[in-house]
Amino acid sequence: MVHARLRQRDKGLAPLEAAITSLLAGPTPAERSAGLQSHFSEKTSKDLVRADLTDDGQATVDLSGAFFSHVEPLGGTAQVAALLRELNSTVFQIPTAKSVVYQLAGNCEMFFAEIEGDCTRISRSDWQQNTVLFVAPSS
Repeated sequence: MVHARLRQRDKGLAPLEAAITSLLAGPTPAERSAGLQSHFSEKTSKDLVRADLTDDGQATVDLSGAFFSHVEPLGGTAQVAALLRELNSTVFQIPTAKSVVYQLAGNCEMFFAEIEGDCTRISRSDWQQNTVLFVAPSS
């Protein structure tokens, strides 16, 4: 389950970049004390390469090639779905975001290969309908 938390935004960052940066930093000590958990932590806090949102609502979140070595181990489809749920919920809190693609070192196929899926752009409507949490590889 994803729980929204309000945090102060770095005014020097665009809203999407600030939101992803905050997510990748993981729960604050107070949030951890309250029992919140995340796949993200201090280990992932420096893994954002870029987070862009175009004028037409297309978001790109590019993470470092080392990102998955910094994430708590993903022990199956449910864990992969939870990681994508955290990422998607963060992106789509930005009202103008219509879709998102995730990349590792600029490569969508590389990101999805790590979670044994196919590169895909996730739309807000699919996220709202909870229809794209995990994209299985095509045969």
